[in-house]
Amino acid sequence: MRTMSTVASVGRTTQARRRLTPDMEVSDAYAAAWRRLRAVRAVLLSILFGGVPVGVVLLLLHVHPALFFIPWATAVFVAIAFVGLVRCPRCGYSFTAPRVREYPFTNRCVQCGLRVGSPEP
Repeated sequence: MRTMSTVASVGRTTQARRRLTPDMEVSDAYAAAWRRLRAVRAVLLSILFGGVPVGVVLLLLHVHPALFFIPWATAVFVAIAFVGLVRCPRCGYSFTAPRVREYPFTNRCVQCGLRVGSPEP
């Protein structure tokens, strides 16, 4: 396994961009990045699909749709923005940007092509 000292010299990636600590190995950084990506995507999916039953209940209670839709849409956009903040562990750039609005559930980094869940480069 490569340690941080060998990772710092690889390509255009720097220690600050990858957020590695001196005692963190590359595989630990990759595992942490994939956990973050899965967590953010799970929040996005729960907001997207959790809003449907809540919206139906509120409509049955005769609540004005704007009182639900505006906060729900804002939460969706914020969650999509957080998906765009997840960094690729190989190149250090945003995993989905600039296409986060088009497809936040991509399986490859749009910059370097790293597949989601890859243990090391």
